[in-house]
Amino acid sequence: MAELILLIPIGYLLLASVPLVVTDIREHRLPNRFTYPAILLAFVGTGFAALSQGAYLELISSHLSSTATFGIGYLLAKYASVGMGDVKLITATNHLLAWFSPWLVLFALTASFVLASLVSLLGLLSRKISWQSPVAMGPYLLAGFFMFVGLPAAEITAVALS
Repeated sequence: MAELILLIPIGYLLLASVPLVVTDIREHRLPNRFTYPAILLAFVGTGFAALSQGAYLELISSHLSSTATFGIGYLLAKYASVGMGDVKLITATNHLLAWFSPWLVLFALTASFVLASLVSLLGLLSRKISWQSPVAMGPYLLAGFFMFVGLPAAEITAVALS
């Protein structure tokens, strides 16, 4: 029942998806005013759920996942063409996904990158984009997250309503 609180950061990400996607497509950035609250809500939600039900292994898994995500993402932002907004977004989403299962992090990231690759390939083949065109990763990262957080969120809701 305490996991019901995890619907708050998931719901926030769902509501924030619209401005995040629109801004990322238009400006190729993910604003801090949306990514920082997502991180905060993810950490507070999992912390509360862990304290309420003694689920410390899930909390450790979430912290390890988000720490690794941020560390690797920071290096990619510093030395490659990854934006810090993307890093902050996946820090929040991976923290939530790892609570349910660390495998969900891998599945969601794989789905995100496959989807982005397919859309980019279609853009290249139709000559709407070039090899040098930047890719707004936010929409794909959010799509991958929602593909794999849907079932755990539905299970939490079903348990709460029963």
